[in-house]
Amino acid sequence: MLLNLELFPDLTKEDFLYFKKVLHDLTGISLSESKRELVKSRIRSHIQDLGFQTYSEYRRHLTKISNDNHEWQKFVNLFTTNKTDFFREIKHFDFIESNLVSHWQSEKIKDVKIWCCAASTGQEPYSLSMVLAKSLPLSVNFKILATDIDTDVLQKSRNGVYPIAKLSEIPKDYQDNYVNIGKGDVRSWFRISDSIRNHIDFKQHNLIDSTYPGSEIFDVIFCRNVLIYFTPDTIKTLMKKLHLSLKKNGILFISHSEAIPYCSDLFRLIQPSIYKKV
Repeated sequence: MLLNLELFPDLTKEDFLYFKKVLHDLTGISLSESKRELVKSRIRSHIQDLGFQTYSEYRRHLTKISNDNHEWQKFVNLFTTNKTDFFREIKHFDFIESNLVSHWQSEKIKDVKIWCCAASTGQEPYSLSMVLAKSLPLSVNFKILATDIDTDVLQKSRNGVYPIAKLSEIPKDYQDNYVNIGKGDVRSWFRISDSIRNHIDFKQHNLIDSTYPGSEIFDVIFCRNVLIYFTPDTIKTLMKKLHLSLKKNGILFISHSEAIPYCSDLFRLIQPSIYKKV
C-alpha cells in the first residue's frame, strides 16, 4: 500500500547529513544543501517499497546492516544520474577517427584498448565501437571496457536495446550497418548489432575504489560527465588512478563542461576536454 505523499514526513537535517555522508563515502559523489529535494525524490518510493514510514526509519535501517548487504548497492543506484546519448559531444568521436586512428596505423598498433569508466546505459561505448569498427582496418583488434557503479544501468547496457526515439542520435551510415530495428510487437525498439556488442565488456566498478577494473593498460580512457559530481580532492585522486591506467602518451577524454584542476603533472591539454598522459 502506497503512503499518501502529502502525509509523508519531511527529510530531517540529521537524515540528510547521514545520506549525504554515506553517499560520498561509497561513491565520491558530493551533495550540496540545495540537493535536499533530490535526495527526497530519489529514495522516497524505495523507502515505501521497503515498508518504512519515514526517512529516519530507513536511515536507522542502514546503520544496522552489514557492509556487504545488497541494500547498499540499491542505495547507490538510487543516486546515480544516467543521462546520456549516442555520439554525445561528437567532436570526441571525430578526434578519434581523424587523429587517433591514423596514429595507431602509422605506429602499426595491432590492439587498441579503451576504457569507458562511466558507461551509464551504454550509448557511449556503443558509439565508440561503431566508430572503431568503421574506421580501423580489420587487422587491428579493439576492445572496450565499459564500467559503471550502477548495476541497474549496466544490465540495460548489456542488453543493448533502446527505444526507437533514440535512433535519430545515430548517424545514418551507422544505422544501416550496426543497428537492428525491431519488427511487429517490438517495432518501437532497436538493438545494437552483435558485431558491435562483441567488442565491449561490461563490468561493475567504483571509480573511487583503490582497485582497478582489470589488468589492462589502456590507449584511451573516456571519463565524461562524472567529474561534475566530485570534489577537487576526489578528482585529483581519480586522475592519479586514470594516469596509471593509461599507456604512455595515452589519451583522456572528459566532458566539455568539466575540468581537472591541479593535474598538470599528470595530463597535458591538447584540445578542449582532450588530454595526453604526461
